[in-house]
Amino acid sequence: MNQVIRVGAAQMEIIYNDYEGNLKRCEAMLKEAALEKVEILCFPEYFSTGVPPKAEPIPGPTIDFLKQKAKEYGIEIIGGTIVEERDNKLYNTCCYISKKGEILGKYSKIHLWLVVCRINI
Repeated sequence: MNQVIRVGAAQMEIIYNDYEGNLKRCEAMLKEAALEKVEILCFPEYFSTGVPPKAEPIPGPTIDFLKQKAKEYGIEIIGGTIVEERDNKLYNTCCYISKKGEILGKYSKIHLWLVVCRINI
């Protein structure tokens, strides 16, 4: 038996250093996806900060926002990537969040180009 799942890709304008504005655009995409009965919505890399991104812990403000919105709209979210600060290191991390607002999984890229860039700045 096959199960059909509606998955959406959020193509949104990301403005560097406009965290609040980017989250407002993120929420607009979630509202639209909910109206279209999307079950999983995927956001692009650095959707909350643009490039170069700001680092934050996970959980932290961006993931807390996504957890709240996942519950509010009943949509599972693949949170693009954010730069996670963990153990004095940076990771390009993506979280999978359930529609109940729980982090179901987390993946950090092994090779982060940003680290090389940060060293050279």
